[in-house]
Amino acid sequence: MAAITAFPDILSTVFGQYGVDVTYTATTAILAGQVVQLDDSDGEQIEAAATTPVAPLGVAIEDIAAGATGTVRVSGVAVVANSDASTAIKPGALLTVTAFAGAVAAFTGGTATTVMVGMAIDPIAGGGTGRMLINIGVVPKAGA
Repeated sequence: MAAITAFPDILSTVFGQYGVDVTYTATTAILAGQVVQLDDSDGEQIEAAATTPVAPLGVAIEDIAAGATGTVRVSGVAVVANSDASTAIKPGALLTVTAFAGAVAAFTGGTATTVMVGMAIDPIAGGGTGRMLINIGVVPKAGA
C-alpha cells in the first residue's frame, strides 16, 4: 500500500516487542526494573532515580553493573517494583518514584515539581511487581 501524499512511508511502527530501548552506561549498579535517571551532562550515563529525579529517563530492563552498558526502556511497557510492602497499586494509578531508589509508588499529590514516571497497567501487590506504561512528566501541584 502506498502512503498518502500528506503522510510519508512509515518504516516501522514498532520498536522492540514492548517499547523503545536505548543503551546507556551505568555509574552505579542498577537492577532490572529500577526507574533510572540521567547522571551526567553528556546524556550518556545513568543511575537509579532518586525521590526527586534529576532527569528521569525510563526503566532498566536488565541488571547493569557499575561502569557497564545496559538497556533502558524509554517508551512503552516495563516491569517495575512497588516500594510499599503493604499497599497495592491499582491499574490506572499514576506512578512516581520513591525514596527506595528506582522503585515506584502510587502518585497521591505532590510538590510543584513532582515527577510522574508512568501508569500502572496491572494490579501491583504491596512489595510486588507489575507492568507500567512509561509516561514521564512533571505533575504540577494544584494551584501552583
